[in-house]
Amino acid sequence: MTNVTTLTFNKTSKAFANTRYEGAYINRDSAFEQHQVKVVVTQENQQQELIYQVVPGNAFPAAKLLNVTVLDSQLQEEATKFAQSIVAFHQDKDSYTLSLLDSYPA
Repeated sequence: MTNVTTLTFNKTSKAFANTRYEGAYINRDSAFEQHQVKVVVTQENQQQELIYQVVPGNAFPAAKLLNVTVLDSQLQEEATKFAQSIVAFHQDKDSYTLSLLDSYPA
Protein backbone atom coordinates (compact mmCIF):
# COMPACT_ATOMS: atom_id res chain seq x y z
CA MET A 1 0.00 0.00 0.00
CA THR A 2 1.35 3.41 -0.96
CA ASN A 3 0.57 6.38 1.24
CA VAL A 4 1.70 9.78 -0.02
CA THR A 5 1.49 12.52 2.56
CA THR A 6 -0.70 15.37 1.39
CA LEU A 7 1.17 18.00 3.45
CA THR A 8 3.57 19.89 1.19
CA PHE A 9 6.43 22.02 2.53
CA ASN A 10 7.75 25.12 0.74
CA LYS A 11 10.89 27.13 1.41
CA THR A 12 12.59 30.01 -0.38
CA SER A 13 16.39 29.89 -0.46
CA LYS A 14 18.16 32.53 1.60
CA ALA A 15 21.48 31.93 -0.17
CA PHE A 16 20.43 31.68 -3.83
CA ALA A 17 18.35 34.19 -5.77
CA ASN A 18 15.29 32.87 -7.64
CA THR A 19 15.55 29.49 -5.89
CA ARG A 20 12.92 27.65 -3.89
CA TYR A 21 12.22 24.16 -2.58
CA GLU A 22 9.05 22.12 -2.41
CA GLY A 23 9.11 18.91 -0.43
CA ALA A 24 6.87 16.05 0.68
CA TYR A 25 7.30 13.03 2.95
CA ILE A 26 6.37 9.80 1.18
CA ASN A 27 5.47 6.64 3.10
CA ARG A 28 5.67 3.77 0.60
CA ASP A 29 4.45 1.12 3.04
CA SER A 30 4.65 0.12 6.69
CA ALA A 31 8.37 -0.84 6.46
CA PHE A 32 10.49 2.05 7.82
CA GLU A 33 13.18 1.65 5.13
CA GLN A 34 10.61 2.49 2.46
CA HIS A 35 10.03 6.03 3.72
CA GLN A 36 11.31 8.81 1.46
CA VAL A 37 11.32 12.58 1.11
CA LYS A 38 10.99 14.15 -2.33
CA VAL A 39 12.37 17.67 -2.80
CA VAL A 40 11.87 19.64 -6.01
CA VAL A 41 14.46 22.39 -6.43
CA THR A 42 13.35 25.24 -8.68
CA GLN A 43 16.07 27.68 -9.76
CA GLU A 44 15.28 30.30 -12.36
CA ASN A 45 13.07 28.27 -14.75
CA GLN A 46 14.73 24.89 -14.15
CA GLN A 47 13.53 22.14 -11.83
CA GLN A 48 15.37 19.18 -10.38
CA GLU A 49 13.90 16.40 -8.25
CA LEU A 50 15.89 15.00 -5.34
CA ILE A 51 14.86 11.79 -3.59
CA TYR A 52 16.02 11.14 -0.03
CA GLN A 53 15.80 7.82 1.80
CA VAL A 54 14.78 8.14 5.45
CA VAL A 55 17.37 6.13 7.43
CA PRO A 56 17.84 5.52 11.17
CA GLY A 57 20.15 8.05 12.85
CA ASN A 58 21.64 8.59 16.31
CA ALA A 59 19.09 11.02 17.73
CA PHE A 60 16.39 10.73 15.06
CA PRO A 61 16.04 9.50 11.47
CA ALA A 62 18.11 11.22 8.77
CA ALA A 63 17.53 12.08 5.12
CA LYS A 64 20.08 10.44 2.80
CA LEU A 65 20.22 11.53 -0.84
CA LEU A 66 19.54 8.60 -3.19
CA ASN A 67 19.92 10.01 -6.68
CA VAL A 68 23.21 11.39 -8.01
CA THR A 69 22.73 14.99 -9.00
CA VAL A 70 24.57 17.77 -10.73
CA LEU A 71 23.82 20.57 -8.30
CA ASP A 72 25.99 23.24 -6.78
CA SER A 73 27.26 21.68 -3.52
CA GLN A 74 25.86 24.56 -1.41
CA LEU A 75 22.48 24.25 -3.13
CA GLN A 76 22.48 20.49 -2.51
CA GLU A 77 23.41 21.07 1.15
CA GLU A 78 20.53 23.53 1.57
CA ALA A 79 18.12 21.07 -0.08
CA THR A 80 19.35 18.30 2.23
CA LYS A 81 18.80 20.45 5.33
CA PHE A 82 15.30 21.20 4.06
CA ALA A 83 14.65 17.45 3.55
CA GLN A 84 15.93 16.76 7.07
CA SER A 85 13.55 19.37 8.51
CA ILE A 86 10.67 17.51 6.83
CA VAL A 87 11.83 14.21 8.36
CA ALA A 88 12.04 15.85 11.80
CA PHE A 89 8.54 17.29 11.42
CA HIS A 90 7.08 13.89 10.59
CA GLN A 91 8.88 12.21 13.48
CA ASP A 92 7.42 14.56 16.09
CA LYS A 93 4.28 16.21 14.70
CA ASP A 94 2.94 17.19 18.12
CA SER A 95 5.84 19.35 19.31
CA TYR A 96 7.51 20.34 16.03
CA THR A 97 5.87 23.29 14.30
CA LEU A 98 6.01 24.55 10.74
CA SER A 99 7.73 27.72 11.94
CA LEU A 100 10.78 25.64 12.87
CA LEU A 101 11.44 24.82 9.21
CA ASP A 102 13.55 27.99 9.06
CA SER A 103 15.77 26.60 11.86
CA TYR A 104 17.33 23.36 10.71
CA PRO A 105 18.04 20.61 13.25
CA ALA A 106 21.72 20.33 14.27
